[in-house]
Parts: sequence; C-alpha cells; structure tokens
Amino acid sequence: MRLHSTFFLLLFCIAGLNAALPKPVLLSRVAEIATMIPDHPQAISPTYKDRAAWENIADMKETTTFLKELPQLIAEGQTPFVDSIYLDYSKTGRRELADKMIESRGNYLFRLVFAECIENKGTYIPEIEKAIISLCKQTPWTLSAHDKDLKTYYGKEMYVDLVVATFGFGLAESLFMLDDKISPRVRELALSALHNKLFAPIQNCITTGIPFNWFTYKNNWNSVCLAGLVGAANAVIQDKNERAFYIAFAEQYHTYGIDGYEDDGYCSEGVGYYNYGFRSLITLRELVCRSTRGELDFFTNPKLNLIAQYGYKTHIINDVYPLYSDARPGARPGQFVKDYCNHALGYSSEPEKILFPEFNNFSLNLIPSFPNQSWPLNVSDFTQSKPESLRSFFPQSGVYVGRPAKNEKDKIGVSAKGGTNGENHNHNDIGSYAVVLGNETISGDQGCAITYTRDWFENIAYKKYKSKGSYGHPVPFINNTAQKVGKEARGVELTSKFTNNTDTYKIDMLSAYNLPELSLLTRTFIYDRKNNTFVVTDILKSNEEVSFECAITTRANWKKISPNTLLLNKGGEKVYVQISCSVPFKIKDEVIEENAPAYTRIGIVCTDKVRSLKLTVQYSTKAP
Repeated sequence: MRLHSTFFLLLFCIAGLNAALPKPVLLSRVAEIATMIPDHPQAISPTYKDRAAWENIADMKETTTFLKELPQLIAEGQTPFVDSIYLDYSKTGRRELADKMIESRGNYLFRLVFAECIENKGTYIPEIEKAIISLCKQTPWTLSAHDKDLKTYYGKEMYVDLVVATFGFGLAESLFMLDDKISPRVRELALSALHNKLFAPIQNCITTGIPFNWFTYKNNWNSVCLAGLVGAANAVIQDKNERAFYIAFAEQYHTYGIDGYEDDGYCSEGVGYYNYGFRSLITLRELVCRSTRGELDFFTNPKLNLIAQYGYKTHIINDVYPLYSDARPGARPGQFVKDYCNHALGYSSEPEKILFPEFNNFSLNLIPSFPNQSWPLNVSDFTQSKPESLRSFFPQSGVYVGRPAKNEKDKIGVSAKGGTNGENHNHNDIGSYAVVLGNETISGDQGCAITYTRDWFENIAYKKYKSKGSYGHPVPFINNTAQKVGKEARGVELTSKFTNNTDTYKIDMLSAYNLPELSLLTRTFIYDRKNNTFVVTDILKSNEEVSFECAITTRANWKKISPNTLLLNKGGEKVYVQISCSVPFKIKDEVIEENAPAYTRIGIVCTDKVRSLKLTVQYSTKAP
C-alpha cells in the first residue's frame, strides 16, 4: 500500500522536479544517511514485549487513575465523525467543535493502546482495532480550519497539516508498540491510510515540485509536521532508503523552523507555541539522533543554545510567564521541555524523569515516558552561560524580564516588551508588560483567545478583536488610533540600564502609530527591587492637539480608592496602582471577552486634547 522506495526514487529522478523545490534533496545524501540508520523500523516507544519498560509506566501513580477511567471511556465509545460538525467551519468560521471531534477520536485510540501495553492482557485489542478501522475510513485527518476549500474532505487532494502529521506519527507508534497484537488485515489498512494521507502527499510535493506551505514556514508548523513525518516513517516503513529520504528531507527543511526564532532565542509566537513548536523540534532531533546513532544532529546550530534557554529567560516568578502574542492564560513551558534542555545543555546531571504522557498530541509526548531521552548535545561551540537570576533580556526581540533578588511572598516580578508588530502569531503590543505577584498576573498583557475564529489570522482581526489589536493591551491609544501592524512598527531601544537594585528599559514607540503629527512618544519601564515597585512612564509630544488614553488591563478584581489610586486584588494578592498625569484624566472601564476568560480594560482617559503629556503608572504592594 505504499510506493516501494526504489520506484519512488526512480520516479523522483525521472520527474526532475526536485530541483524546483526551495531546497532540493540530494539522492547522494539519502544514500549516506541510509548507511547510518538501522535496517528495521524504530520507534520512540518500545513494543509491548519490553516488559521492563512498561512496568516502569505501570508503577507510576498516574497509571492507577488512568486505568480506572478506561471502562467509562469504552462505555462511551469513540467519538463519531460527524460530517455536519466538520463542515460547520466552512459555514460559520467556528472550529472548536470540529477540532475537539478530530482530537478526541485519535486520543481514544492512543489511550487504549497505552493501556494494552501496560496490562498486556489483550483486553483492549478488539476496541483498538475497531477504532483504527474507523479512523482509517475517515477521509479527512486534516483540521477543518486547514481544509477551507474542502478538497481534503471530498478526497480530491490530501493536505498534510499539523494534525495529519502528529496523528499519523501516533498511529505509526501504536502499530509499532502493539506489534503482532494487531491483525494483518487491520495493520494493512492502517499502513494504507498512512500512505494515502501522509506519505503520498509529501511524495507528490516532491515529484511535482509544488511544496506544502509549511515546508518553508518559519514557525511551529515546520517543526511539528517534520517531526510527525519522520516519526511515522521511522516507525513503520520497512525500506531503510525510504526512511533515509524522509530524514534527508527534514535535514534540508528543519532550518526554516529554527529561523522562526529570533537570533537571541526568543519565540515571538508566545510561550504556548514555544512549548508546542520546540517540543516538536526536540522530538525531531531525538528521532534523527536515535536513528543515526548521533551521526546526524539537528542541534548543532549555536542558536539552539539560546532557544533552549527561552524557558529560563521568560520565567518571571512562581512558574508564571508573560502572555505576549498568542499565549493563552496560564501558558508555560512543559516540564519535559525544561528537563530536556537542562540535560542536553549540561545544566543538570540528575536522573531523567519518567513522565506519564498527555494524550493530546500523543506522539509528541512519548519521549519523556521512557528513560534516556536526552541525546547529549555537543556544546563545545556554544556559550555556556546559565541565564541571570535577577533579569533576562532578549536584545534583538526587545523583551525584558525582571525578578526580585529573593522570591519572597510580597515581591513582584515583571516583564516588558518592545519588539515589533510583525511577529509570528503577532499581536499589536509594542510597550506591553506584565506584573506578577505570587502566582498571579495582576496586571498587563492578558494573552489570546482560547479558540481561534476563521478571521483571527487576517488583518481585519486587529480591529475586530481588541485582545489582538493594541486597544486591548496596556499601551497608548492616541487620537482614536491604535498601533499599526507590520515590522516597521517597532519599539526601538533607547536605554537598557540594569543594576542589582534597579532596572531601566526605555523604548521609542513613535513608529508604532501612523500619526505623523507626533514628534515624540517614549515609554520607560523602571523596576525597583529595593522598593518593590514597577513604574511605567509615557511621554508624548505632538505638533497638533491629540486625544490620549492608556490602559491597565487585568483579570483582577479592582476598585478606585482615591482619584488617582486603584487597588487590584487577585488570588489574595493585592497591588496598588498610583496614576500621575500632567493633565486631568478620568477612569473609564470596559470588559473584554473574546473566546477567552474576560478581563477588564481600565482606561486612563485624558479629558482634553494635548500637545504634550507625561503619564506615570506605578505598581506597588504598599498602600500609598
């Protein structure tokens, strides 16, 4: 049910269109890689026959709860594929039900496979085979949001998206894990589906010279799809030359994903997408390192050292991270990503932790379930410097994080952002910030929607969705004008002066607004560790009178306790906000709720138009 490798490579040569791709895959390189990899398929997870490995999982405390839940899961059955739910996105732009349906159907299978390997009694095999058959009969594995013209739904053209890649990887791992427990008929059906929905579409891109868009995407798509492709191929393709081809293909194209990170290691997509995208890049690296026994390593670029430190550097305090760009409330790097980076970079020599897998993106969560997951990283050419404890600063990205000298109960931690409005998963947020006390983001950037709408990634979204445009961020709104989108809108660093007691970060925000009448617009952040304060100061000068307002954005309860003082209270943590303005102002609040938990935009609105202005907002835990 798959093209034999010799036929595929012959077709590959005859077509001659490989050269039309952005980065042609050389057959000489495929041959070299074929000498490095094993003769037989190899998966991340062991087969059920490796009882020692599965007994380690069986002994975990999470396993007891997991197994107790299975009878109810089986009683409810696999979520059916409902055409009307899949088609709803094309009609309404709503994707959450279709996304959940696709995800749930795969997760059902993966839970049963994991349980069977743990117990090894054959109990779940009938239901597993039934689930595999149902999934193989499902024409689109692609998310409906990625099948806008419904060509995949109608079987006219198979598109490999994030879910096709990761689900295909998970199905291939399942076949490897269960080995001879799966009947030949069902195995052949699954292999046929993997060929038709994953491998053949990639082969078609090669032979036609027309790549999928993610081949050269500089974001998480590149890493996720390549990890899924290589992982699936490694686990089920018998011919080592064909497996070698997919590794050579990934060798050529994985650099685009790395290019999506800034040169200082910052992930502009947001911390949630770092967890997803970098986890995928780690998985891809491990797949290749394990298969080639370390002869080929995708982590030789010194930039990877900085990317691996992102989790350290963006951490504010108490496992709280800034929610810039498309980061959802509560987003943070996963434990596996942090542990992997610690071991790979030599920051930790402790035994690697075995983690019970999450079943969302199952295939990307398998590595930490089995020991010896971190292939050692050759860091001889890297700068081995663990991030500073007091602060982190990404100079190219313009992102600052400040921490107290001692993480005591009443000490605040902060972050501030310059950057541009032309980033991956961009929000118009130059000048945004975060104020954290305890384990709560008391004030600042509130992140993105929990679920995306059809137009979230279109330019209209910056006006339609306040949480994506600058109006819903804690930044100026001038002359009824929000920040513009694009890389030309940039927070230009003017000052970055850091000491043990006080950090000062100042940016020029003029280019963020399409307002030629402005002659000066700066924002200065001062984090005072000694006095436990964070001060944000805006200075504006204009050749014409303009209206001006700024905002405090928060999910905290709040009240006005004096004409220029607010009290924010969240999770038992209290922060006082003192407002000082060179002109009279009023407070105007509104609730913003856009597919995410509601938050309040507390507007500081100047009552008259101005030519010059100085506005200072001070956060402190001490009552004024």
